[in-house]
Amino acid sequence: MKRRTLLRAAPALLKDGSRVHVLVTQAIGSLQNPMSDAQLEAKFHGLSDSVLGESQTSELIGACWSVASAATVAPMVLLATPQ
Repeated sequence: MKRRTLLRAAPALLKDGSRVHVLVTQAIGSLQNPMSDAQLEAKFHGLSDSVLGESQTSELIGACWSVASAATVAPMVLLATPQ
């Protein structure tokens, strides 16, 4: 049986003093609201650029998108390793 979780958050207070209430029923990245390829790549860059650098991260993303046709994942492992 699927359980339903209700989250309550404090309303956002804007500079003009007004409050905004937002109900998010399906978070971005959930099965019902999946990320686009561009959103996924942006998130990966945000998490990886400071470790691997922007260029290496871009190469790794490219390798991930083409993993189905790769003979081996060895190059991907090397790209995922900080230099």
